[in-house]
Amino acid sequence: MSVLFNSIQQATKWVEQNTDPDVKDLWFMGSIWPVTIVVVMYLYFVLKLGPEFMKYRNPFNIDRIVMIYNAVQVVFSLYLVKETFRLVWLRDDYRFYCIEKSKDDPELAKQMSIIYHKVLDLLEWVDKNGDSRIKEMWLMDSPWPVFIILVAYLYFVLKAGPKFMKYRSPLKIDRIVMVYNVVQVLFSAYLVKEAFRLIWLRDGYKLNCIEINYSDTDVAKGIIRAVWFYFFSKVLDLLDTIFFVLRKKQNQVTFLHIYHHTMVLMFSWGIIRFYPGGQIILFGTINAFVHVVMYSYYFLTILKPEYKKAWWKKYLTQLQLVMFSIEKLDNHIDFS
Repeated sequence: MSVLFNSIQQATKWVEQNTDPDVKDLWFMGSIWPVTIVVVMYLYFVLKLGPEFMKYRNPFNIDRIVMIYNAVQVVFSLYLVKETFRLVWLRDDYRFYCIEKSKDDPELAKQMSIIYHKVLDLLEWVDKNGDSRIKEMWLMDSPWPVFIILVAYLYFVLKAGPKFMKYRSPLKIDRIVMVYNVVQVLFSAYLVKEAFRLIWLRDGYKLNCIEINYSDTDVAKGIIRAVWFYFFSKVLDLLDTIFFVLRKKQNQVTFLHIYHHTMVLMFSWGIIRFYPGGQIILFGTINAFVHVVMYSYYFLTILKPEYKKAWWKKYLTQLQLVMFSIEKLDNHIDFS
């Protein structure tokens, strides 16, 4: 967690230092946190709070409010189109294939190409500061592939999937899910085995301080390979939600479920791209072990549905809590 906290601090600091001074004082532009808070509140309301609030209420009669909202959107969008033509398309120096940042027109420089240039700066920063050893591995060179995967995931589980399944019966994909569960168990067991082989059973291991191995040894290469497999397992985890949608178990597609899978994948990519190894391996090992147990249970419940009411089911949740407590204790020792 300390690595995650430091990474967030560094990212926030980088954004503040590299924000274009022309927009820094505008509303919402001085920091990344206001927009982050707005997005989190939006997701919480539309996925959790809003539906619960309206569950036993009649639809509100807000046609006039929606009409005003639509009119505001039309006026707003027309203004943007008008300004684009005035500032760019109708200018003599306009070129369709390359809109350069103007050096002699402050207004144009302020309103055009800022995002484009800052995105390039961010990608350059990632390229320069990320660990070069993991750069060549699949999906790790740039944040764009993971971003596209998450956008496609969210679109499917929130929009396209439910719409596709609306008038269809739940798909019979038990065999596919069983194979998926077996793959998850084997994948996670491999990660646990590699963690013990490369770290826990080696001389010099310290519970409160696992340093990143920057050497060119087989052990260091093995750690790089293992942490990448952990990241890729988070990509596979997205199938959990997709299977819920295809089996018409939309009630299990909760805000917390989607938030968890989205954030874990994002942070896994960021941490592994910059810090492939170190203390974060403890969390990954614990997480992988819990996955071995949980996906084994899911496999058994499909094979024999009576296991859904097994007496030991409650201990699975307790196992998760124990593992979570161990991780927090390790963080406390680490900070101490």
